[in-house]
Amino acid sequence: MLFTIQRLSQGVAQDNLNKEKLSNIKFLFPELAEQKKIASFLTEVDKKISQLKNKKILLQEYKKGMMQQIFSQELRFKDVNGNNYPDWEEKKLGDVFYVSAGGDIKKDNVKKSLTDIFKYPIYANSEKSKGLYGYSDIFKIDYKCVTVTGRGSLGIANARYNKFYPIVRLLVLKPKLNLNVSFFENTINQLRIFSESTGVPQLTAPQISSYKVSYPCKEEQTKIANFLSAIDKKIENVNTQIKNTQQFKKGLLQQLFV
Repeated sequence: MLFTIQRLSQGVAQDNLNKEKLSNIKFLFPELAEQKKIASFLTEVDKKISQLKNKKILLQEYKKGMMQQIFSQELRFKDVNGNNYPDWEEKKLGDVFYVSAGGDIKKDNVKKSLTDIFKYPIYANSEKSKGLYGYSDIFKIDYKCVTVTGRGSLGIANARYNKFYPIVRLLVLKPKLNLNVSFFENTINQLRIFSESTGVPQLTAPQISSYKVSYPCKEEQTKIANFLSAIDKKIENVNTQIKNTQQFKKGLLQQLFV
């Protein structure tokens, strides 16, 4: 029915829908009792989607609150004997990481889809899909690291564990020390990174290297990273449920009204 209305509303200059056109639309509908059953069922599906969205928001707020307590050191983890770990250190990111920037890649080395040959992710400066741009048959980075967006939405960090190719000035932070990259992903995402450029927003290697961070010993880093990753998994699971329920409703509507 929606397609019919859209088709009838199309005019020469611009879309329009008048009373006469609307009055002539024919469509099938069930008796009132079945209408009520269908409406009730769809309402329950909508309620489920709304509940899942609220649950996702609550989990995100919970993570945000826990991160504030953790990185202010109000909340500390303990070792296997129940003792406190050593005090946190403070250093510039440039003292903790080697920082480099991604560059260009030839078109012949790029595919949008994953294949047996084009199997290495290409990451760029984007929030969507953690910056995934496509896939390549070559790689540039073969070590655990943290990438940070250097253009557009600045300062978004992602831990990387597998071989990949960085492009479009994506910043790559290679550890100088024995550390947990997942912990530093969360640490960098806590920073208030801003652009010092007067034109296009841009974050350079020297700029990010000057930011100071506080961090605990490797063992406490790992406990913090595992704790936050567990929350992330719950958020992702809820997000998957939202998408699946929305897709279920869409498929149901197509079956009902075709």
